[in-house]
Amino acid sequence: MLSEKDDIVCSKEEVFDLIGKYYGNPVYRYVVGKWKRSDLIKIKDFLDEINGFGYNFADLHRLTDNFDKRFVPVILRKYDEADTEREKLVITPYLMHKQYSEFTPDIIERYNQAKSSELKFGLSNVLYVLRNRKYIPLYMDLVNSDSYTGQNDFIVRILCQLHVKEFRQRFLTLYKSCPGQLDFSFAKYGYMIGDETYIPYLTSLCGSADKELCRYAEKSLTILKKQDEKK
Repeated sequence: MLSEKDDIVCSKEEVFDLIGKYYGNPVYRYVVGKWKRSDLIKIKDFLDEINGFGYNFADLHRLTDNFDKRFVPVILRKYDEADTEREKLVITPYLMHKQYSEFTPDIIERYNQAKSSELKFGLSNVLYVLRNRKYIPLYMDLVNSDSYTGQNDFIVRILCQLHVKEFRQRFLTLYKSCPGQLDFSFAKYGYMIGDETYIPYLTSLCGSADKELCRYAEKSLTILKKQDEKK
């Protein structure tokens, strides 16, 4: 088995041999001495499968500005085959199309399997783009699980922006149990689902030395106080 150093491509000719017809794309002209042979082989195989649907992409970045539901099973399989979570994270942007919302359960499954906070954050970003009220029970399952300990990702934002009142108490619990971790989320989105029980905590955040945090907390506080006065 090649070491990582021995796996690095050493010449343009070698890159051409590995990437073939895709070599015309400028991105491959600067990989000598930087990219691994194994990565170029994976890229070529990935592109070959995608182009089998009638496309003519020479760069995987094209998946970020082109959507086709036929791509998704291929992307998910390549994600699952990736050797490291860092490699998986590189693949996640290819799923960030609102039209892929029906694949939310598949993304949530991989979110639950992810080990690193970076990969969880990346997958939560995908879920945010795909967000749909249809999957509120699945989002709630995520935040109600013991493994969800207040990580500052997009799951909280999804539930707040969908105005899921069932998340109100859980959000407050997470905020109180994880000091400092959810300050910005609580200040920025608290008014969307909060009630009078949020007011003391937002009042406290208004005294923060962070001016941006203060501004968000003041906005939420003002809105919640007005709502409380109308009762």
